[in-house]
Amino acid sequence: MWWAPFTEGNASSYCPTTTFQTFPFPEGLTPDLPAAAYAADPRAIKIATAAARLNDLRENWLNPADLVKRVPEVVPGYPDRLLPVSPEAEKTLKTRTLTNLYNQKPAWLTHARKALDEAVAEAYGWGGDWRAGMSDDDILVRLFRLNQARAAAQKWRWTGIAALDNPGAIARITPTQWWGGRHPAPVHRR
Repeated sequence: MWWAPFTEGNASSYCPTTTFQTFPFPEGLTPDLPAAAYAADPRAIKIATAAARLNDLRENWLNPADLVKRVPEVVPGYPDRLLPVSPEAEKTLKTRTLTNLYNQKPAWLTHARKALDEAVAEAYGWGGDWRAGMSDDDILVRLFRLNQARAAAQKWRWTGIAALDNPGAIARITPTQWWGGRHPAPVHRR
């Protein structure tokens, strides 16, 4: 996972503006597009279906129907309250945490996570490689390269915008001069 901590004092926290801003989402499924723009995209549908399935399975494990009762919230628009059906159920529910679930690694969880991973890999166009056993290191290398390529393209777009104000200045700059002979760094926006 690509993330960058924001440190305040001795504690790190993670927020959307520093954590995922430079993450290279699959082409056409980027956060700068409204969801309606890709709602019919089969890749988005497959990811959403797999993610919803994983969420439903985890939710059913965390709060099984035989241990909780759902009480409608008094404020409209808020989710139902989940209350234990008995003191014994309350004791059992305290042990049902995501940490405990992921430490147990039941087969259904592994299968659901793999289905989501496969849907995401297919969205990047890497489905065959992922099914053939693509390593986490290979995935990170591809994401890093994609990030670099998009950063380079974005720098050239900015250059083109600047050229509208001063066309002669930009025409004299070569890619080597622009990057100082190095590959461009990933884009970091603030």
